Amino acid sequence: MSQEKKNGKLKVAFFDFTSCEGCQLNKLNFENELLDLLKYVDIVEFREAMDDKAEEYDIAFVEGSISTPSCVQRIYDIRRRSKILVALGQCAVSGGINAMRNEQSLEKVQEEVYGEHKYLFPSMPALPVSAVVKVDYEVRGCPMSAPEYLHVFKSLVLGRKPE
Repeated sequence: MSQEKKNGKLKVAFFDFTSCEGCQLNKLNFENELLDLLKYVDIVEFREAMDDKAEEYDIAFVEGSISTPSCVQRIYDIRRRSKILVALGQCAVSGGINAMRNEQSLEKVQEEVYGEHKYLFPSMPALPVSAVVKVDYEVRGCPMSAPEYLHVFKSLVLGRKPE
């Protein structure tokens, strides 16, 4: 990806799939630590806070499990446009609580959730992000571990491999 960084800063994006969005909101709880990182990055996508979009991302953080055909297409697109992709939280890492539905037939789950309108909501078994695309790093937990997330984020911003 040869696109020049805006103001010399890394382009960082946050995406959410099927989840409670607790990991997305949890980021706002350690805003002081994140403020230091904002000197080095431009947040180019974060649905809860902005509508700005970018063509490419230096780092993409992804929360949630992949649970619909449209999620599959979307995560392929995000991966294609990202230099580094980080799975955030247990839903993204292992399918999380959403994967519990995989123990029942998909038709039964759709009937329970959507009733007679189930045909309007295409679905599939809940998958971790890594079952669909290459994930470079994972931050586990429900919600994600704040210290681990900050360590991974800081390491990547500084050009280091998170250990």
